[in-house]
Amino acid sequence: MIISRKSTIISWVVYIILLFFRVLVCPFQTGYVHPDEFFQGGQELFFGCPPTIPWEFEPTNALRSIIPPTFMTWFPLQIYDWLRKLLLLLTMRITIPGFANDRNGMTIVGMGSFSGMEVLIIPRIFCSLLSILIVDWSVWSIYEASNTTSTSKSTSNKIRNTKKEYRTNSNTEGSEEYCGVPIAVLLLASAWPTMVMLTRPFSNSMESYILALLIATVITHSRSNNIDIFFCWKIGTICAVGIFTRFTFVFFAFPLLLFLLYGMIQKFGMRKTIIWKKLSWMILFFAFTSVGIVLIDTQYYSSTTSDDDGNQQTSLFDFSSLVLTPLNALTYNSKISNLKEHGLHPRWTHAVVNMMIMFGPLTLFAYLSIPTTLWNRKSETIIEKDVIFMVYQTMIVFSLGFLSIAPHQEPRFLLPLIIPLVLLGEKYIKRFPTIGTFVWILFNVILFILFGVLHQGGVSQSLLSVGSTAIIQPRQTQPTSWIFWRTYMPPTFLTRLSRDIIDGTRTCSSRSSPEYNDGKKDPISCEQTTFGRELDDMCQKEKVRIVDLNGSSLEKLWNTIQTELPCSRNEEIHDQEAFLFLVVPFLAENDGSDDNGYYFSYAGQEEGRCQLPNEAYKCDHVSNYGPHLTTEDFPPYQYGTSATDYYDRLVLNVYNISCTETI
Repeated sequence: MIISRKSTIISWVVYIILLFFRVLVCPFQTGYVHPDEFFQGGQELFFGCPPTIPWEFEPTNALRSIIPPTFMTWFPLQIYDWLRKLLLLLTMRITIPGFANDRNGMTIVGMGSFSGMEVLIIPRIFCSLLSILIVDWSVWSIYEASNTTSTSKSTSNKIRNTKKEYRTNSNTEGSEEYCGVPIAVLLLASAWPTMVMLTRPFSNSMESYILALLIATVITHSRSNNIDIFFCWKIGTICAVGIFTRFTFVFFAFPLLLFLLYGMIQKFGMRKTIIWKKLSWMILFFAFTSVGIVLIDTQYYSSTTSDDDGNQQTSLFDFSSLVLTPLNALTYNSKISNLKEHGLHPRWTHAVVNMMIMFGPLTLFAYLSIPTTLWNRKSETIIEKDVIFMVYQTMIVFSLGFLSIAPHQEPRFLLPLIIPLVLLGEKYIKRFPTIGTFVWILFNVILFILFGVLHQGGVSQSLLSVGSTAIIQPRQTQPTSWIFWRTYMPPTFLTRLSRDIIDGTRTCSSRSSPEYNDGKKDPISCEQTTFGRELDDMCQKEKVRIVDLNGSSLEKLWNTIQTELPCSRNEEIHDQEAFLFLVVPFLAENDGSDDNGYYFSYAGQEEGRCQLPNEAYKCDHVSNYGPHLTTEDFPPYQYGTSATDYYDRLVLNVYNISCTETI
């Protein structure tokens, strides 16, 4: 009893700390995992500066349903906007640094008044809460449902012996005395994919939420004969939303649905009237939900295309024009020529590399459990909990097999597998509590720091500072170019200004509105985009231009600088006041030639300097943001460099390149 009470208290304390950390700390991580967290999640789609449509949402491609980004990004920001207006109505003026505030008590107009910080953080907080309310709850309910009783198809004596042995070896957990947090839930809450990926508006995150709901729905009803119409509605709706979120949802859900069908046959026998009635209701709800999503997607994609007069030509009742995003995505990903643009990998990458990156020790536990389960199948005693474990193992093997068919393989594609993996890993953590816990904590701390803090960590920080930098740079009238080189794609919505920076007397008015240019206010011109978004001066469309060079060559960088800053001595007009910003990680010279080489390093050190291939430009270090790690371009290491000095190189530098001759 003492051990039970102590373990209960410890589990709850640890879990509560992890929950607070997920909601209050994780949304503010600086790490940049993958561009899709901004572009597929809807932040760039709805709030980009200028309005940008990611290639997957272009009408000619139409690979993504508009429902997931709307739910994960636009919806929480809409709620936040309502709450913000409510606070203003209640005259509760709360000033939050970096967030949009109305200092003069005026109503903030529309969804276009969000700052870059708000568009970044609010969806992350929303996703953090969703991960707790859906994924954590689902794993907890699955654990309780699979541990309340253990039935067997063998003799009753063997069942009793198995139960006694299980209760004896479970060390208070699983018995009536234990009321703590299940180990599976603690594994989930402490996993770095939970704290880094499930807290961001990845489409993979939403796929994980939906799969968790499906597993919980099936497992909790696996022993119930009451498979009513409400249960059928949940199965059909969940499956439809999951497939339209990502077509790969089928690979994760298929073994679970087979288990559900098998269970229905076991309960009702081969009485086809009952079986077909239940299946018909599920199919009906699946079809009804799917048709609704198809109509919404068709309306969205048709609204982005129109004739010369601005009239939409697409009809929702024209079946040839219906947009089926899962089919489009499947067709696109089935062609290797398309996948080459995103990078090709060996087909064993998921099973050997990505599983270890994502789940570490849980991967080994899952792989070891499969031959153990196959061996135990020879035994006459198989309890229902073992059958459920087989379902989890089948989900892992089946989804890994089909995902590995495509040669483009990224770790985030495996994110939904975290649910069956933590449920399987619980048993092995119990067997090796000390070493297992130590390895698990060490693995997740390292990966959390790598992806949640270091990886491309300076990109978002530098973009958030663009607004204030543009305000204090009045020297040139044309938009200032910010060239990002050797970084991930820079999401332009982060350059949106805070409401505090913009004059509080301004309002966002349409040029056609009667109050426009009435002489009483200095209006902000608006452009209507998707979901009624208002593009105003917070986007600084006349002051900032983001140029993404990704990992292009030095030659392309040099050509871009010459294009964006035409101040060569041969130019007829030599604007000595023109300038641009170059954002680049710490890099060493890539060429021994003084004419073609470059050198970008942090300022404040002996070797801290910026060297360009042409002396017609002056290159001054402005600032740096870190920690920042570009895994494709690790900072150079010289023999004798201390750990502190090397850490100082983990930065993203900003250089001011102007049309002044180098001294």
